[in-house]
Amino acid sequence: MAATDPANIRAALKTALKNGFPDAQVTGYILSSPRPPCFDVDIHEDGVNYDQSMHRGIDEWWFKVTALCATGVLDGAQKVRDGFLKSSGTGSVKAALETDKTLGGVVQNLHVTNVVPRTLQASDSDALYLGAEYTIRVFASGS
Repeated sequence: MAATDPANIRAALKTALKNGFPDAQVTGYILSSPRPPCFDVDIHEDGVNYDQSMHRGIDEWWFKVTALCATGVLDGAQKVRDGFLKSSGTGSVKAALETDKTLGGVVQNLHVTNVVPRTLQASDSDALYLGAEYTIRVFASGS
C-alpha cells in the first residue's frame, strides 16, 4: 500500500465536514477570506509521528480543524459554537468528523481528541470571530 498523502487526508476531512455542514464554507486548507460559519483544515503543530508500527506500517498524523462563527450577534454566534462543541448529534463537529473513522478508506482510523473554544482573527482582516480548534489524531498507512 502506498504511503498516505496529507493532501488526501485534508480532502477527506473536508468531505466529512461538508457532509455534516452542507451550508458552511469548508476548505481543506487555511481560509484566507472566511464567510462564517466555516471550517478549515491544517496540519497540527504536533505534526507526524512516523513508524508507529513495524516495517513502516502506520504513521500517526495530527490535524487541526478550525471552526469560525460570525460575531455580529454574539448570542447567535455563541449558540452556533455551542452546537459545534457538542460531543454527538446534529451540529456536532466531532460527530461529523467521526461518522466514518476511515474517511472512506483514506486512513485506518481517526479520533477527535479535543476542542478548544477561541476568539480568532481572520488572516486577511481585523475581524474577530468566535470559533473553536479541534485536534484530530489520524492513523494512516506509512508504507
